Amino acid sequence: MRLKTLNSVIATAILAFGMAGQAQAQATLVAQFDFDNNLNDQLGNASATEFGTVASYFDAGFWFWQADSTGNGGGLRVSLPDAVFTETDYSIYLKMRFTEVSGYRKIIDFNEQGADAGLYVNGSLRLYSAGNYGPTTWNADSTYGILITRRSLDDSTKTYLHVNNQLMTESIADDAAQLFVAKLAGSDRRLNFFFDDTTTTSEWSRSGMVHEIRIWNGIADLSDVIAVGTLPARTAGFSVFPNPAQHIIKLQFGAAQSGPVDILDATGRILHSMSLKNAFDCTVPVSEYPAGMYFVRVGGKSATWIKN
Repeated sequence: MRLKTLNSVIATAILAFGMAGQAQAQATLVAQFDFDNNLNDQLGNASATEFGTVASYFDAGFWFWQADSTGNGGGLRVSLPDAVFTETDYSIYLKMRFTEVSGYRKIIDFNEQGADAGLYVNGSLRLYSAGNYGPTTWNADSTYGILITRRSLDDSTKTYLHVNNQLMTESIADDAAQLFVAKLAGSDRRLNFFFDDTTTTSEWSRSGMVHEIRIWNGIADLSDVIAVGTLPARTAGFSVFPNPAQHIIKLQFGAAQSGPVDILDATGRILHSMSLKNAFDCTVPVSEYPAGMYFVRVGGKSATWIKN
């Protein structure tokens, strides 16, 4: 009897472990937009096109847009092949800012502009209409890192802010109605960033900027988000290490560099500048900076790094 009971316990534990493994699929990066003077997906899976913009430009690792004064606003339309993007079990990270945060301002539309549902900022983050408001008050012209996850096992959708190397829970929603599942457009799943649906047409910011967008299959966690900060350096023409860093960061260049090196905070404010002349590497002290995410800019290109 005891042996049978023990076997039952072991079997139950194995089953529970298996279910736990199913509960959170490992995150696999499927799209990576660095906005390094283009709208290209560095992984080659997704495509991004401008929508409703009257002006746009690239600068130091971000894309700035200005929307028309009428209609649905402006932003990016991102498409991923249905065979690549697991639309019901995904994670999206973006670092962005709006010039307006009062009233509803749509961040992501999942429904091909056919429904009011989506991710908004309305003073704080909200998954409308299923989710509650987040506790963090947003400011106009301030940069925020946002992670949204959707788990198909229980249809839970959550948003987080990435602050000081932590993920702070914001909105939580039960998405049994699949309000936050990307609609199929031909053979692609489509996500609309920063412009409004056709049912309200006025809930968008007149302008803003985005520094990066990452899309994963599965549920991303803090380690995935921290890794986001190391990715741009691989395509920026220079490397940053260690990353995260505590006392110094070292920059290595593929070719001799002359000109300014700038350290910027998450809002784009320059904290430190130095000048190079025919340098293949340099060292920058960072002990005095608070923990968080920063940029290093060299020759018009930039990469993110984490201070821990």
